[in-house]
Amino acid sequence: ELFVEEEYRRHGIGRRFMELLEERAHDLDCCRIYIESSLERKVAHTFYESLGYEKGGFYFKKEV
Repeated sequence: ELFVEEEYRRHGIGRRFMELLEERAHDLDCCRIYIESSLERKVAHTFYESLGYEKGGFYFKKEV
């Protein structure tokens, strides 16, 4: 789980982190990145979409 503390947001930190993540994925010949985000985190969704990510659906879990 990774996030940028609210006081440091809107300074390009998250965008730079995602750029580095994508560069590393490319170096490792990865073809896809999945990001999970709570349904309530609308600002995060907007951020990911601004980076070119598309909404992909929901996931289900069960703790036993």
